[in-house]
Amino acid sequence: MRGTFRQFEIFLTVANTGSFSAAANVLDISQASVSKQVAALERALGQPLFRRQTGQAVTLTPRGEELRAKLPDLMAHAASVAATVAPTTVRVGADAMILERYFYPALAEFTLRFPGTVLEFAEIASEAEALDRMGSVSDDLVFFTFRERLDAAYGPPL
Repeated sequence: MRGTFRQFEIFLTVANTGSFSAAANVLDISQASVSKQVAALERALGQPLFRRQTGQAVTLTPRGEELRAKLPDLMAHAASVAATVAPTTVRVGADAMILERYFYPALAEFTLRFPGTVLEFAEIASEAEALDRMGSVSDDLVFFTFRERLDAAYGPPL
């Protein structure tokens, strides 16, 4: 079966609510995102899943009905498999500017793309703390804006 689990989840929500906008509200995403994901799923499967008529609830095509019948078991199985896999934790240390400008705005998309990954953030307040964290195994990634070039103080990078 082609398509992503997120696309299947969105498809089922539209099918159950009878509306792209209602599905968007249930899933807490934009209607445009719902439309794009359903369209991508329809392209992947090579046929329409819904009949769309302006001002009326969407209805399922025969292929949509078939998919709706199969998906709950598939989704339940996927959820049970996912529950047996331990989540991956990535520890990130960064200064406040980097966290606020780069990491926090990208969290929602990251979470959707990598649902089994847990991000733990630690705010680094000083250059000394950044250097300590870089030398330890407490963080997987360290980002910090240094006031002077490190190689001037500690030699060129290895």
